[in-house]
Amino acid sequence: MIQSYADTHPGMRRGGNEDAFLHEPDRGVFAVADGLGGLSYGEVASGIAVEMLREATAADFEDLTGLVRKISVAIAKKGAELKSGTIGTTLTLAILEGGYARLAQVGDSLAYMVLPDGTGVQLTREQTVAEEYRRAGRTNIEPYLEHVLTQCLGQEREVLPDVFVREFPAGARMLLCSDGITKTIDDASIYDTVRRGSDPKAIVDKLIRTANEKGGPDNSTAVVIFNEPGSAAASRS
Repeated sequence: MIQSYADTHPGMRRGGNEDAFLHEPDRGVFAVADGLGGLSYGEVASGIAVEMLREATAADFEDLTGLVRKISVAIAKKGAELKSGTIGTTLTLAILEGGYARLAQVGDSLAYMVLPDGTGVQLTREQTVAEEYRRAGRTNIEPYLEHVLTQCLGQEREVLPDVFVREFPAGARMLLCSDGITKTIDDASIYDTVRRGSDPKAIVDKLIRTANEKGGPDNSTAVVIFNEPGSAAASRS
């Protein structure tokens, strides 16, 4: 049986919230979108992404790359209509099917999993300049590069999402979250919170509360999903 919860908070320093989430346990569809604060209309971009996913059909979800690109084009079109230049958002999407999760990732919102044995796994990687430098072996990375994306939805060029399938076994827990969580709370603490939490709501509440206690420099959004033992993941509640 799937149990899940999602919430968002503007943080302690932002006047608004440019994050958005999709929480549809009946369909097994979950997503986090973080509108780019460095651009205008971040909340519009993230809202378009979530709304298009909400309206997507089962057939649309068969081709995640095509669906994500379609969303990106729609956001770019809206930016042109607003005469604001590029508007953009990240997107981390998970679709549960049986004992598996199909994921699509653009930007620096992330997905994590805690396996039944307690092992923490980062499912997606940040699409940032800093991450590209780390993968190339560079160590002297300027802090601001952690926030410079290599791609986002809404840009003029065609996006190339990371799309893959992972097993989501009974007893595992999954977290999707914006960088208001990941760039404020260290990974060890994130895994510990997901591992020890009594239920999805308790975990989401603690992650957002901790981010705000650490200054809340950004909007914080979290979606937590439990695949409870004893029932197939296809059974959703």
